[in-house]
Amino acid sequence: MAPRRICEAGRSLIRSLHCTPSESSVMNTATQGSDRLQAEICMYTPTTSGGHALYALDLLSALTATRPASRVETSLITCSDLPKRYRTTRYVIHDLLPPMRPAGDFPSPTIWSLYRQIYYYRRDRIFLQWVRSSPGCRAVHFQEYTYWLAPLHFSILKRAGVRLFFTVTSIREFEDGRFHALRKTPCHWPRMGFWEPG
Repeated sequence: MAPRRICEAGRSLIRSLHCTPSESSVMNTATQGSDRLQAEICMYTPTTSGGHALYALDLLSALTATRPASRVETSLITCSDLPKRYRTTRYVIHDLLPPMRPAGDFPSPTIWSLYRQIYYYRRDRIFLQWVRSSPGCRAVHFQEYTYWLAPLHFSILKRAGVRLFFTVTSIREFEDGRFHALRKTPCHWPRMGFWEPG
């Protein structure tokens, strides 16, 4: 994504998170009256390599550069094995998620597949519990999520007042303004989580 488009996306997201007097009343009492930042935009990117990690670095750097006077902090939630090339001091990195073990550690593809499902469940539960215990986290930008956990987890986050955003790829715009997926993806479950009232 071009730097200009990233900055525009960052400004739009931050404008939507300006604190109002009623919202400020629910802030952690330990931070009220201090110089700490009032709100935090968290990007959930557990993948620590390739395009996901690079996009997180570019977008969060742009968000940090466009942060307004309302004191909004940007941060990354990722796995502990994030390489040094994707680390920076420009924003907070919460590398609290456990890394996935490689396929070579398992005797068969079946065992590897079962391990991945258990791993995704535990990883996303750690993320969910962290957000619920962090009152400053006002919004989460998802680059990816376990699709069969999305309806429940997104519903819980929305009820807690957390705003949700999701990166959508493989989309092409037609001349009549309609959008169409270039390939089929298991996106039904995340959509359920986003559209549920709350």
